[in-house]
Amino acid sequence: MAKSIPIHHEQPLGFKVWRGAINRMSRAHQHNDLEINMLLHGQATYLHGGRLFDLNVGAMSLFWAAIPHQIIKKSTDTRMAWITLPLDWLWKCDCSSGLLTKILTGQMITDIQPEQQDDTSLRSWQTYCSQDDPRWQHIASLEVEARLRRFMIANQSSANPKRKIRKRQTEKSALDPVQMMADYLSSHFDQPIGVEDVAKQVRLHPNYAMRLFSKHMNMTMIQYLTQQRIAEARRLLITSDLPVLDIVFECGFGSTSQFYQAFETYVGQTPRAFRKQLMMGEP
Repeated sequence: MAKSIPIHHEQPLGFKVWRGAINRMSRAHQHNDLEINMLLHGQATYLHGGRLFDLNVGAMSLFWAAIPHQIIKKSTDTRMAWITLPLDWLWKCDCSSGLLTKILTGQMITDIQPEQQDDTSLRSWQTYCSQDDPRWQHIASLEVEARLRRFMIANQSSANPKRKIRKRQTEKSALDPVQMMADYLSSHFDQPIGVEDVAKQVRLHPNYAMRLFSKHMNMTMIQYLTQQRIAEARRLLITSDLPVLDIVFECGFGSTSQFYQAFETYVGQTPRAFRKQLMMGEP
């Protein structure tokens, strides 16, 4: 295994659609967007949030790209399509509470009901987005929104389908600081930060910032920060030969006891057992 390679932080991409061949990524990267991938041909394996995911040909996979991710294995003939979307599309498209939690805690959601026209639609959306006329770009965004809504309806069954994220007139303006806080936590999880530091970034009182974050993210800031750190720890255990003690501080934990307790809570085994299991090729 190689030594630790730093994560590449990118600016949000916004609404984009493209397709083509892929290269194996030399390091993980992150950007604060929703990302949809569809494997068109070949094979591809993602390392996302410290978990390995094999993409299925012809099925869309949705994940939050603010969590470090990279393609670590592919075939020579691999071709893919990508869509990136602003994070607030989760709320815009009535994402269920359970599905929202899965996405924001680092799970990759693979469509259980792929649509036969997805490949054709992706070609059209890419063409529309390349036009200078903004009306074509607007058409693409409307069609992608409709497809995302169908995706969420089809895939919410295993994630508490009854409960929806409540909408209020002030929701859009309220989401702006929530996204900024989530982005700040995702970019600074390896540093000793607290609620006050996060609230300062959005000029809110810490107590109000905590309530706002919990309301829209379905978890506290501390829970979210811990999950980001655990995701990075899993990534380093898989991709590097760093000793566990070094990983503790690479991920922003203040002590080894805090790290071990959090890791066993979220992963269900010790860091050494997790690494040993992967080295032995077990699932």
